[in-house]
Amino acid sequence: MTLAPAAVKVEDYLLKTFGLRIKITPLTDVSLPFYLSNLFSLGTTEISSSKLLLCTLSSDEKLSPTQFRKYAVELHDRTGLEPVFVLLGLSSWDRTRLIEGRIAFIVPGRQLYLPTLLIDLREHFARERGKPDRLSYPAQFLVIMEILYGRVEGRTVRELSREFTFSAATMSRAVRELLALNLVETGDGKARPLHFALDKHRLWKAALSYLKSPVKSMWYTPSSSTLQNLPYAGMSALARLSMMNEDERLCYAISYSSAKPLIENGIFHTQPLKDSDHLIEVWAYDPRAMTGKDSSAVDPLSLYLSLAGENDERIRKAIEGLVKELL
Repeated sequence: MTLAPAAVKVEDYLLKTFGLRIKITPLTDVSLPFYLSNLFSLGTTEISSSKLLLCTLSSDEKLSPTQFRKYAVELHDRTGLEPVFVLLGLSSWDRTRLIEGRIAFIVPGRQLYLPTLLIDLREHFARERGKPDRLSYPAQFLVIMEILYGRVEGRTVRELSREFTFSAATMSRAVRELLALNLVETGDGKARPLHFALDKHRLWKAALSYLKSPVKSMWYTPSSSTLQNLPYAGMSALARLSMMNEDERLCYAISYSSAKPLIENGIFHTQPLKDSDHLIEVWAYDPRAMTGKDSSAVDPLSLYLSLAGENDERIRKAIEGLVKELL
């Protein structure tokens, strides 16, 4: 039995667009009713350790989303495989209905939707597969967390999502970035745990040019404000972690999600009202997640990134010393 031309296009599409090398083989070991085998050209393949049944219409007959849903249930019951319909074209209305019904499909050259694998990729995602100019903050968070505590090695995307309160989709994107830069590898099996081929010193060196300051914005608040045990940041943190002198204005770090209500309630200001006002750095990720509740200052790697743009040679030497001592 030969494969339908559309199925061959699937192999080329997944390889060229997403870097997924698959092999589709005709389904021969399952006996199906004539109306199913006559309606569809069937083949099997494997993506992310999941075996799928690719179903290509053998004729020009057009099926409705309701019919696709009916055949998906029947094909799954008869083969035990997840059906994926291969379509040469799809209207926006039909696409929406299929997605709402969680019916897996592939339109070669345009879109792939596999809900059981949490994949919904369109052609423009191909650009994201190249090496990113900068890591996203969730990906940066994983790199720093691994260097500091080794808490990423051997974990799956789902485990990382649960532990660090990022969504599974966010963690998946972060992992794809790390894979694109060859900073991690994925293991075998459906869970695909992450593995770092580099030790923490080499990982830091390899990732450094893709990392960025965690500071998203700067605010001020009266020294009388209750800061809920925020960690020291900026020069205040550097003074506690090195021999640098303390600035007159204390500096603290807070996550964006925690800062947002304080900004909305007028507790944080864009300009200092008094010389004694504290400086507040609003971070893209939670600074406390990197240190724990008992630490008085932010972690040294994020501190390095937040001060890397300083022109003062003393500051540069101090933050480089922190990293050297850690690694």
